[in-house]
Amino acid sequence: MHIKGVAETVEARLRKEIMTGKIGPGERVNEISVSERYGVSRPPLREALRRLENENLIISVPRRGSFVAELSRADCLQIYRARIMIECEAVDIIKESGGCDTETLGRVLAEEKRLTRSRAGAAKHDPHGDYLIMSKFHNALVDICGNNWLIHFHKQLRPTMGRYQIMYLMIPGESMHSLKEHDEVLDLLCNRQYDDAQNSLRTHIERTLDVLRHKVPC
Repeated sequence: MHIKGVAETVEARLRKEIMTGKIGPGERVNEISVSERYGVSRPPLREALRRLENENLIISVPRRGSFVAELSRADCLQIYRARIMIECEAVDIIKESGGCDTETLGRVLAEEKRLTRSRAGAAKHDPHGDYLIMSKFHNALVDICGNNWLIHFHKQLRPTMGRYQIMYLMIPGESMHSLKEHDEVLDLLCNRQYDDAQNSLRTHIERTLDVLRHKVPC
């Protein structure tokens, strides 16, 4: 149990460092230096690396070690297309079921607004914190649709997708831009304008992808 708890802590720290680029794409994760830096033994570190490999953040190469997965425009395009399919399908399911819990989405969006505006004047930027705030709306939208397989597939995308989302949110002004678009999607859902909500959601995701095309390396 102790090793499991330590592994979860190490996993969270490594995930954050990978997602924010502190450990860069293609970089080798040296077990000795990381275990010394974190003050942990090798077994929980290896367990953490195994879990992160399952999330496609780490690639294990036999006889060479563990490396951070690369980022590319092609990968970004693929993951965002998969994201559009899943999130827009979630809106379709909500439409078929006769509506969704818009109160929960409203609370999520209200928290986004509060935290985003409080961070706007912060002296130190926290890209990972911004990501955790801004991704809640999309995650909640999929979770609310109630389709367990759709939720599962979206959760599988989240760690890698988060690396690109953080890159996007580091661009000045984009957090507030996305916040306005989330507001529009929620307003359409509240008014049961599901086709318009789906189109607005797709336009929002495609716009962020278009912005990322110029930021992600080839």
